[in-house]
Amino acid sequence: MMDMSMTFSDPEDGRYAFNAWHTEEALFTSTGTFLVEYDPAEGIFKQNLDDPRIERAANWLYEVMKNDLSFPMWTIGWAMNYGAEGGGMKEGKTLFAMDPWYVFDECRSAEEYERIFGDIRNNELMIVPVPRDPNGDGEYYIDSKIKGYNLIKGAPHPEGVALLAACDRFKTVDPTVVNIDRRQLKEKKGWTDEMLDMWDTMYEIAHSHNTLIMFENGLGDAAPVVDSLFNYTRQGGDTSWAKRKEQYGERLQYYLDDLNRQISELENPAE
Repeated sequence: MMDMSMTFSDPEDGRYAFNAWHTEEALFTSTGTFLVEYDPAEGIFKQNLDDPRIERAANWLYEVMKNDLSFPMWTIGWAMNYGAEGGGMKEGKTLFAMDPWYVFDECRSAEEYERIFGDIRNNELMIVPVPRDPNGDGEYYIDSKIKGYNLIKGAPHPEGVALLAACDRFKTVDPTVVNIDRRQLKEKKGWTDEMLDMWDTMYEIAHSHNTLIMFENGLGDAAPVVDSLFNYTRQGGDTSWAKRKEQYGERLQYYLDDLNRQISELENPAE
């Protein structure tokens, strides 16, 4: 992947291997671990800043930024980012958009898909898994999201929330509904059979024994610190992993200690 990116990218011609908001998530996930994990045996959250898997991913991303392989959205800005996530593919300016959401958005019309990605029906776009960690266990890892709904206390129509949740469930477990979704992707969005087959393969990876859940965004005060450690392509990535650990590691541990203390007090209230 690095060889492809180095060969493709040419900032003077406006070509970048990566043009997306989720490059870091995908690469860190590929290691099989995250910056922060929950330890069920001890019942606490822990950081993995010294894990060699994390360091390999961070150093890989550092090379991406050092070699100008990622669209510089932190300086040029969203307005010039081809107007959409993953934009530039149709013009041959982008090689990878690191999130299936870009090609799975149910709100986009077929015309908008073609404007962003080119002629999907004629194989101008394909889905591939993020590469495995070359020093890892040989498995592919893809992060999974926890999906749920909030119901406001006193809401006059709680049945509507229950119905929406039921619809989401049927989209997963009911073969008829699943087939409708697949048919819409093929007929309305232009997905090829090859894309659908790869989507099935990646879905199976993400929802089987390799499921990884990212806790970072739900960690309160710790979340911005994690984002600063994590964030290479969105803020320039001009510092090494060693410097990032030195700058943010102690603060992250402080927040995790405080979070674990609060959890402990909730689970074991004072008499």
